[in-house]
Amino acid sequence: MGTAEIERCISSSASIHSWKYDVFVSFRGEDIRKTFAAHLFHALKQAGIHYFKDTDKEETGIFIEPKLLDAICNSRVALFMFTTSYANSWWCLNELVEILECNRRFRYHHVVLPIFSDVEPGDVRKQSERDRNGFGRRLATHSDDLLVQKWRDALKESGNLSGWHLNNEANG
Repeated sequence: MGTAEIERCISSSASIHSWKYDVFVSFRGEDIRKTFAAHLFHALKQAGIHYFKDTDKEETGIFIEPKLLDAICNSRVALFMFTTSYANSWWCLNELVEILECNRRFRYHHVVLPIFSDVEPGDVRKQSERDRNGFGRRLATHSDDLLVQKWRDALKESGNLSGWHLNNEANG
């Protein structure tokens, strides 16, 4: 995946909507913040692509949830990085639900792109409780059935989207 492909998505999603960001990236921080995400953010910055980053220091102390939800719906492109523990985070799952809802709301102007790292799209789609990648663990232990169903639907939908599989792209 290159910044040229992301730039193409950004330009193709231009509309009368006023976007705050070009790109929003959803990922499990402890998995890839210092590796893949650091390289991705560096490449986006080098290419002049304006992205949301939740570690901006100028707004320390602000409750992050409204800020994240606003950034998701005000970004032209949303990337979500599926790793082995992505679905173990209730917040990552909530971000995923919001990304897909915004995509439906701004159809043809909002682009979503999944990135699969050490997980197969089928693992994301199926969310098996016995799955070694843990996609079923968070879903099996949460008590809000309606929320769990939203998460399951979002995982199934996103597992069916065309995206990048890092294990197959340039040796990860």
